[in-house]
Amino acid sequence: MQSYSSDDKGEIGRVIQAARPQFQPLLWLDDMSLAGYESLARGPAGSPYEHPLELFTAARAAGLVIELDAAITRHSIEALDGVDWPAELTLFGNLDPDAIAAGSPGPATSQILARAAAEGTRIVMEITERALLDRPRALLRAIDVVRSHGWGIAMDDVGVEEDALTMLPILVPDVVKLDMSLLHGPFDAHAARVSGTTRTYCDRTGALMLCEGVETERHETRARALGADLVQGFRYGRPAPLPATVAGTVGRPITLLDRGVTELPPVAHRLAAVAPAELPGAQIVSLASEMLTAVAGHTSAALVVATAPAIDLIPIAYLDALTAAAPRCAQVTLIASGCAPEPALGVRGVNASAADRLGSPWSITAIGPTMAVSILSEPLSADLEDPVKHRVIHDRLMVADILRVLLATRADK
Repeated sequence: MQSYSSDDKGEIGRVIQAARPQFQPLLWLDDMSLAGYESLARGPAGSPYEHPLELFTAARAAGLVIELDAAITRHSIEALDGVDWPAELTLFGNLDPDAIAAGSPGPATSQILARAAAEGTRIVMEITERALLDRPRALLRAIDVVRSHGWGIAMDDVGVEEDALTMLPILVPDVVKLDMSLLHGPFDAHAARVSGTTRTYCDRTGALMLCEGVETERHETRARALGADLVQGFRYGRPAPLPATVAGTVGRPITLLDRGVTELPPVAHRLAAVAPAELPGAQIVSLASEMLTAVAGHTSAALVVATAPAIDLIPIAYLDALTAAAPRCAQVTLIASGCAPEPALGVRGVNASAADRLGSPWSITAIGPTMAVSILSEPLSADLEDPVKHRVIHDRLMVADILRVLLATRADK
């Protein structure tokens, strides 16, 4: 990545101060009424930083991405003050993963956000599945903050990678935005799998499907065929300043799921209600191994998280199984006391104990676009023929809750 001198950083800082959002409309597909606008960052017109990719790349390289993210958020909400903004409309914005990791957006932006929440402004923040894989705890914490304001979450760019399908039940987005490639490219097996899985998720949870990149009548027709609820694209308007008065018919407000990341009662309490079974320890080990084999062979988009009481209690064969699965999964994580950042090749490590969070000292949990399973067990004895109490969970929503709790685990100091 390009490095920046203090003078360069000063220039990027001035660019950030001049950056402003542009807004693109989102419509309900059934009656073409207006649902809201998405705020899109733009640098100074005519500058090398006008396009958002160059703007954020420069800000990230200069270490100023949190300042840029905060400025665009602040200006987006302030823009509503100068227009006739019906209460039914929803403002869509973006949560940048680097800004999330950096922490507070600063007092000025925090004050603007607090005012917007107090006034009941409807806001949906957009994230990508990569943000969860890169910084799970920071992202889940940010989602909790967004939900605490009564706002919603949208998952963006779904369809670029199938990892996003794995993350749907973990992030529980209110709106799922299908990438424009699903409308612009051939409708192949990948497009069918992505759109079908997304539609099933939306039908089950009440979330909304949005098709991006609608530019032609054919794109709109495909969006209808896929079952989209909302549409966005040049066919309905290019990014521009907000109009002083909203033109056209304002539709019904977007309904949010009101689903927080932190679930009550705690996951451990709900898991305790599942009747345990007993198997010899050797069969528990075989079961975990078979699960990893099935997950890795079923999809390359699976997320796997294993927990253990301590790193020095984990058999080498167990680490070998995690290592073998890592290249064929979106991510494999091991949580154990004394765990290094990479306890085995390709395995992400977290130095912590999750026993209290799950009620079981040992566990292995995996979720993919079409499968989910969690095995939770008591410690294995030296004699692997001794019976071991364990629980096997196949309920997808419960597995997602387990992973949400584990991904939020903070490393011990």
